[in-house]
Amino acid sequence: MSLSPLGGSVSSIPALNIQQVAHIGGAAVSIAVRGNYAYLGLSYELLILDITNRVQPRQIATLPIPATDIALINEYAYVVGRDGFHIIDIANPATPRVVGKWQAERTLADIVVVGEFAYIASYNDFYVLAVQTPQAPRLLSRIQVPARLEGLAAAHGYIYATSTEGLHTFDISMPAKPVEVAFVEAEGIPSGSIFVQEYAYFGGEYMLQRINLSSPSTPTRAPSLPMPGWVSDVVVADDIAYLAAGARGLQIWDIGDARSPTQLGAYDTTGVAMTLAVSEGYVYLVDCDEGLQIFDAVDPTNLQRVGLFATLGVAYAAAANDSFAYVAGGFNGGLHIVDIGEAATRSTVRAHLQSVAVKDVALAGKYLYAIDGGSLKIYDTVHLLAPRQIGAFALDAENALAVDAQFAYLSNNQGDVLVLDVSEPAQVKAVASYKGLGYVNAMAIDNGYIYI
Repeated sequence: MSLSPLGGSVSSIPALNIQQVAHIGGAAVSIAVRGNYAYLGLSYELLILDITNRVQPRQIATLPIPATDIALINEYAYVVGRDGFHIIDIANPATPRVVGKWQAERTLADIVVVGEFAYIASYNDFYVLAVQTPQAPRLLSRIQVPARLEGLAAAHGYIYATSTEGLHTFDISMPAKPVEVAFVEAEGIPSGSIFVQEYAYFGGEYMLQRINLSSPSTPTRAPSLPMPGWVSDVVVADDIAYLAAGARGLQIWDIGDARSPTQLGAYDTTGVAMTLAVSEGYVYLVDCDEGLQIFDAVDPTNLQRVGLFATLGVAYAAAANDSFAYVAGGFNGGLHIVDIGEAATRSTVRAHLQSVAVKDVALAGKYLYAIDGGSLKIYDTVHLLAPRQIGAFALDAENALAVDAQFAYLSNNQGDVLVLDVSEPAQVKAVASYKGLGYVNAMAIDNGYIYI
């Protein structure tokens, strides 16, 4: 094996006709639940799940539509994201059809639908679209505000919008031409989501913020409720606050006494809890890297996770054989096994192999190689869904990996490449090193050369 350069240039390499046949992963960011179906939004696709059996949610449909937020009205799902605004016919949830689309200039963050009008937040823009004809959504007006809009809620004939500065109130008595009639400055930086009843509730750092809406056109700040960390999203029912609490997972609080809220239950997920929905005694919690988690919360003091639909999160390294892909990704950088046997139709997360952060992964023959912050680990994949660790080698801070049948090449941030003899996985040996190659972010091996 040589570290010699290869002649030629990128411009001399012929173009390849690469076609995407399947997709899995991306951050889970939104949820809507109705009846026996959950609509789970990822950064690059919308999944529809049958939750009749909440212990085993089952994917029945998917659309390649980024879904930052989802609103369900009658037989339609209204979805916004980085690819604009889509109206989807969900009369049969197993066969969703896109019937209308409106392309925006930038990513759309949140949506509420009131009657024949859709109200959408995007950065500093507040859009109003006519949706009485789902096949042809039509822009009616655009209002710009001085702060970035995050979350929207409709109540009392008004749209309430959180921004990076506070709470904006829009009068929609003339639906096509909303008028901002009030603004209340927030304490600190509010989170994106908002929930409205007699108060507007939205999160922030170490607090659940409240705005009194007893006079809807002139809201006033009420005392915030102290919380132990960041609050990403909130749903309130009967003085019980259900919180998506970021890195702290799911928390449930009794806020009947605003001076002294009491925690009733909690479940710490391994990723970051982004948003949630509450329906019929169940909490549907979206973890950006773990996917959808379902909790029985009839008794909040005895919170039980009853179901999980695992997603991959953000993926940054992968190796594959004919049946499975081994993928490093998610908030904790874990190593996951993905079934790709039917790659053209659907891929499924089958197992989570390693929970500690994995920086890179490679396959050579029947062996799987993974580097984390402290070692190279070697697995025998003869049992595809239950690889068995058979070797390891202590490392410092290597972050990229390439392997052939006999040698493993590992790089670090200082421009060093370490060469290990892995021909005997149980007895790995260092055999060479190369210095001063600059920051090495990735490597690949082909036909006697290593490409850095």
